[in-house]
Amino acid sequence: MKPLKIYQSQLPSDIMLKHSCRPPFALGKNALILNRVPLTNELNSIASGQRLRLNIDMKSLGEERKFAVIGCKTTHEDSSDGTLIDLGLLIGRYSPSQQRITRLDYAFSLLEDPHVNLSSTITERTGIQNSDLKGQSICDSFVYEHLENVDFIITHHAPTQRSVCYQRFSRFPKHIPWVCAHNNIDWKAFGHTLASLESLLFDYGWFFESQRASADCMATAWLMLVSSLPFKTLLNELIIQQKPPAYEVA
Repeated sequence: MKPLKIYQSQLPSDIMLKHSCRPPFALGKNALILNRVPLTNELNSIASGQRLRLNIDMKSLGEERKFAVIGCKTTHEDSSDGTLIDLGLLIGRYSPSQQRITRLDYAFSLLEDPHVNLSSTITERTGIQNSDLKGQSICDSFVYEHLENVDFIITHHAPTQRSVCYQRFSRFPKHIPWVCAHNNIDWKAFGHTLASLESLLFDYGWFFESQRASADCMATAWLMLVSSLPFKTLLNELIIQQKPPAYEVA
């Protein structure tokens, strides 16, 4: 059995204490403590449109730029085939010079009525009831406003999440590049066997329940916070995406 990869030492002690987190082997080498990803429990029950202040600061440097994490839940088990019912959005800051996340500012979840009844499977997975969605709608301009001056968007399954957003929002800012924490990182090269969000967080000593889209956003951001080298990989992927194509001279 491969050893767990524990990176809690990268987190300031004040953040660990603030969220009542304990070192993974605080009970001895024969017991492992898994800490819940902070605030995911609260985000799983957040009201539509309610903004939750995260206030997680990794010592800002004054040069920070904005990034976003997006998550989508739809009426279908395969999100790309369904209608959007829950949009999660998290805003954070990163240091371009040090290539690391410095702050997680806030997150919220927006619900939308699909005008069809949810299957029992979707309700079980998301915790969202049909009554929660009745009369709910997402204000497009509200989403666009929060994406202003964002350098890039992170998600754990970019092709699917991007497709849902582009289909639902006719003026979604397509100049913002997307990077995928699943496909754009060679997790095996970092010693991980599986690349699901739950499995990766477990390897770093954390867990969360994947229900609402905003909780998924927080879990993705937390993974990038505790795994600095994979985050640098995403920044390098951005450079590749933005590099103009080479043309042959006739």
